[in-house]
Amino acid sequence: MGITIEQYLKDREACPVCRDHGADKMEHCVTAPLSREDNCIIYNSIWFNEDPHDNADVLLLQKLRASISEAKVLEYYHRSNLIVKHIKILAGKEQADFWPYYYQRFVFDIVQLLKVNDTSTACDKIFKMLDELEAEHGEIL
Repeated sequence: MGITIEQYLKDREACPVCRDHGADKMEHCVTAPLSREDNCIIYNSIWFNEDPHDNADVLLLQKLRASISEAKVLEYYHRSNLIVKHIKILAGKEQADFWPYYYQRFVFDIVQLLKVNDTSTACDKIFKMLDELEAEHGEIL
């Protein structure tokens, strides 16, 4: 039996990325270890986007993740993980074709909001994205 995300994060210290960006006083580091190809819509949308990703955009997203409550971060990953799994099943080897569409549909606007420091609206848009994708992929979720 595996451990929960809460157990994984318990008593973790900030990762080198957080320390390098001045977040070394965080109780839990959620800025680097969680976004992966198998669990994050935003990660896949940026990674598989046809345009090269901008590291500054990634840092803005990491900063957002570090600034919201741990409960919200965990909710995002739990919900995103189910959607990503469904997309991978649905699309098979062509799943990379889905991600540029999702980048344009959702992630681009989220990043633009972060660039003007509108973190509240960006966070709202992330959860609206999850709602929409859960509705679209609901038959398996």
